[in-house]
Amino acid sequence: MKTTLLAFFSFAGILLHGQSDAATKAREHMFRALTVADGVFIKDLETNISHSPWEALAYMEEGSMLSMDDLNEAVPDYYYFQSNNLLQLKLIDAKNPEGFGTDLTIPYRIDGGETILLINPKANKVEDSWDILYLDKNYLALDMGDIRVFFIHTIIKE
Repeated sequence: MKTTLLAFFSFAGILLHGQSDAATKAREHMFRALTVADGVFIKDLETNISHSPWEALAYMEEGSMLSMDDLNEAVPDYYYFQSNNLLQLKLIDAKNPEGFGTDLTIPYRIDGGETILLINPKANKVEDSWDILYLDKNYLALDMGDIRVFFIHTIIKE
């Protein structure tokens, strides 16, 4: 019996250590993407940006990007860069974190292959711009001015 319990706890320790290593590697990847430690990386922009929706996972404030301790968990806001150049943006409701409070559809265009321009359709002018820091088929990192946000893919939400 003692041998079985010892084996179980040893195995559980290995599993937890493996999960800890995976979590550390994930945090390192997010940190490197947000701080552009390896330079800007954009792969297959048109395909990857609109492949499926993105959910905010982590962020860093612009002035405090010194270590992985500066990486914060993001509110899981929803960004869907649709191929028709419309961004569907759903922001979590502060009073009900299980639901969305604000739901917007905003025209956008890509400028210079690495900047997303958000367009005010009434004035037909650029209202905001976000720089793409990292993009591949799984991850997106944006510099949104005061913060940098790391995203992962999520399911389409109606």
